[in-house]
Amino acid sequence: MKVLALFYFALIAKLCSASCCCGSENGEALDISDPDSSKVSIWEETSYGVKWKVFTPKSTVTFTSFTEGGAEIGKISSLCTPEKCYEKVDGKWKEIGLNDFYMRTNEIKNAVKPNEEAVNAEGTSDNLEDAVKP
Repeated sequence: MKVLALFYFALIAKLCSASCCCGSENGEALDISDPDSSKVSIWEETSYGVKWKVFTPKSTVTFTSFTEGGAEIGKISSLCTPEKCYEKVDGKWKEIGLNDFYMRTNEIKNAVKPNEEAVNAEGTSDNLEDAVKP
């Protein structure tokens, strides 16, 4: 199974779905490499051979940024950007556009299933709403 070296912040858009977390300067960082299970629920999902993690904050927690091992990936703006996509290149995260995210995801999906019909990643973020948590 291919590892998705992309991080799609729409998957954790629930982190910024309430006005209470947007624009707060008193929030904290979510370290995706070592998340605190007392502050965030975590589960894994797989679709078309692509595996990802979903992070959902506990009701009393406000996250204002995302890190990996102390290195900042991104921040939640006061505008509550509905989705942000990131790609890890040479060990560093860089923000990419949604179209680039879908293109990279499709490349991974089609590499996983080379002898089958090509799949399209567009709309895959919607399947998280329908996901069953373990």
